[in-house]
Amino acid sequence: MRGAVGISVLISVLLGFCESLFRLQDSILEGVESAFEQSRISDSKDSAFSAA
Repeated sequence: MRGAVGISVLISVLLGFCESLFRLQDSILEGVESAFEQSRISDSKDSAFSAA
């Protein structure tokens, strides 16, 4: 019986870990997207300077 309790605890811990990992992945993706947009904006500024 103790083994079953340990397995259920392990499963709940794994589920919680996966959930936090998904949230972390979402925040990382948002950060990457915003950084990519900022780099695109700076690239367009650089190309405008070089064209002028």
